Order: sequence, then structure tokens, then C-alpha cells
Amino acid sequence: MLIAYFDEVKPSLPDQPYYWLGGLVIDDEIIPDIEKEINALAVKCFGANSGISKQTEFHATDIASGKKNFKKLTNPSKRFDIIKELVKIYDKPDKVYRVTVRLDVSKLYSGTNEEEMALMY
Repeated sequence: MLIAYFDEVKPSLPDQPYYWLGGLVIDDEIIPDIEKEINALAVKCFGANSGISKQTEFHATDIASGKKNFKKLTNPSKRFDIIKELVKIYDKPDKVYRVTVRLDVSKLYSGTNEEEMALMY
């Protein structure tokens, strides 16, 4: 069985004119392994017994900008290392599939729901 997780970035004109939908589709056989790796990274970043919670979520924008859970980590190089470790965790070519949709909302017909359109793709 495949499990899918999707997230979106809505347009923010004028700088970001696209509706983005990105996702991971993961073979359920490896979910326990991925969870162990993510938990190990959480312990490395947030300390022993931290596990995954709202206080230890990994959001790329927060990591890159040093905000929210990563505001104490002032060294950009260290934050980038965390992103690289996350990418390695999901780098399983036969078990993790990546999905990306980018819609230029200015090219959609009036009245088109970009969220529904993105999920269609």
C-alpha cells in the first residue's frame, strides 16, 4: 500500500505567482524505518526523548530561515545540514515517490479552483 502526504504553497502576488502542490508517496513497508530516522534526527536537533511533536516539526522554510523550532540555531550552515539529512531520509528511489505540481494561476480560466485543479494532476 502507498501512503501519500501533500502540502501546498498558495500564490502570493507579485513575488510568488504559482500555486504549488508537493508530496511524498511512500510504500507503507518502509514507514517504520523512516519514522525511526526522523526520530533520530529530532533527538539530534532537539535533545534526548524529544521525538516528533509540534515542538519538533521539520518545516524547510523554518529550518532555512531559522524561525520557530529552529530560531536557536543561528548558524545557516548547520540548518542546511539538517535539510540535507532530511533529504537523505527520503532518498529511497524504489520506495518513496515525489510529486510536484506548479500552476500559474494567471493562466487559469476565471472561476477555476486552483486547489482542485492541482489535485487533479
